[in-house]
Amino acid sequence: MWGAAGREGTARAGDNVPWNAHFRVGSITKTFTATVALQLADEGTLSLDDTVEQWLPGAVSGHGNDASRITLTNLLRQTSGLNDYDEDLPWVADFTAAAFTAQRFRVHRPEELIAWAASAPPQWQPGPENPSAFPGDQDLVDTSVFVPLPDASVISTAADLTTFYRVLLGGDLLPPHRLAQMRQTVEAPDMADPAPGARYGLGTHWRPAQGCEHGIRYHGGTMPGYLSHLAVTPDGRRAVAVSATTWRPGDERQDQQDAASLQLADKTPCARTRHHRADPDPGPTAGSTANPQPPREPSRTAARSPSPVRLDLKCT
Repeated sequence: MWGAAGREGTARAGDNVPWNAHFRVGSITKTFTATVALQLADEGTLSLDDTVEQWLPGAVSGHGNDASRITLTNLLRQTSGLNDYDEDLPWVADFTAAAFTAQRFRVHRPEELIAWAASAPPQWQPGPENPSAFPGDQDLVDTSVFVPLPDASVISTAADLTTFYRVLLGGDLLPPHRLAQMRQTVEAPDMADPAPGARYGLGTHWRPAQGCEHGIRYHGGTMPGYLSHLAVTPDGRRAVAVSATTWRPGDERQDQQDAASLQLADKTPCARTRHHRADPDPGPTAGSTANPQPPREPSRTAARSPSPVRLDLKCT
């Protein structure tokens, strides 16, 4: 197995960024959530075809929102049609250092966030007819301590993130048919990703990448003060985690930084990977996801990790 974790720049003048620095991984948390959900499905605790109404009766209603039509698969694959509550966050509407500092310790309970998402008509109604819909210069601000959103609360390190993705894609965390479910994807044209043809599965992207014939599995994460990218080859052999702590929304320098980070995430795992095995399914999803037929599994000589796997994760 191989992973990459690097550093660049300084936290303060003369202080090196530590190699094992912890950072907020943002939406990369979605991959952890999907992994646990698939493990629970394999245990029989839940089914991915269960609806939100079954688990949270009455929580999502009004304005045309119908929780009985939204499955757990829809939630994990971001095809629920629900509106994004991020735009209702106070510090997003007024995205300044002062607004963030004033709001950073405010706790948002899941019920509050769900209510925001259901306060407007859905973007679409999930179901057979919509199987693949996808939805500046200022002083430095301390973003190391604040109350994060519940769906993006994992704190980790670059080394532990690459370990997690390698053992996940290598088949150590999920049985073959559950990993196949995670890998099934839908078109994601509106995803914030510059790669044409990018698709979304259960808590993980698939995207084409230069040097990787069969593309890469990928997820990005954004939190105030933290921008992250995590990419791994389909067989789990090689992975890279990129974390930047400079965020300048609306600044062209941010676009340059994002492009450089994505280029690093694309190229690093794809170097010298001529013989990595093909991704079983970078293509579309069809039919029910409750009990899909497992694809033909390639050799298990790919990524393996000593058992048990220790991941230094924190949630706040």
